[in-house]
Amino acid sequence: NQIKFHNFLGQKINHGISGSPHKGVVTCVTVCEDGKTLISGSLDCTVRIWKEEGSDEAFKLSKIIGTHHKPVVCVAASSMLDIAVSASLDGTLAVHCLSDGHRAQVWKYPGGSHPSLLSISKDGDIFAISNKDHSLNSFSVNGKSLCSAKIFTHDVTCMIPTADGQYIILGGDDRVVSLRSTLDLKVIKHIQLD
Repeated sequence: NQIKFHNFLGQKINHGISGSPHKGVVTCVTVCEDGKTLISGSLDCTVRIWKEEGSDEAFKLSKIIGTHHKPVVCVAASSMLDIAVSASLDGTLAVHCLSDGHRAQVWKYPGGSHPSLLSISKDGDIFAISNKDHSLNSFSVNGKSLCSAKIFTHDVTCMIPTADGQYIILGGDDRVVSLRSTLDLKVIKHIQLD
């Protein structure tokens, strides 16, 4: 139920978390590009927004969001766009305003599956991957489906949009890195890592 900070050498860092901890296992965490906002999701079906406050670099609980009825499996956020997006095992995706926690939109992932990974581009497009049905979908912040594609037959373990928002980079269990266009999700290039 706790979030702890470690450096790349595995040493605990004394950044603290204060506020009400999750009541279930923390399943996902993301840090916004400002480095001062942390989002966590949990088996307790909540998303929590933590903000760095003061000179002690401690994160304090800012908002508890209880939109989902099943465990939260992935989160993504952008402090520049003031949004957080979360997905749960029941296939719902929810967009919230980071500053006040207000729910902007909730929708179901297509095909009856649930997302395994989420990402947000600088333009506010939301990308979701389901390792269950090997699909990649893009959505507007209003939940409108923009595009969909089939992905690797292996699980995708990481996904990040490029800084310019034109591409999304995927990597997975099959040791392939894939560069895709954010407009139509078509593959631009595959790189096999041996």
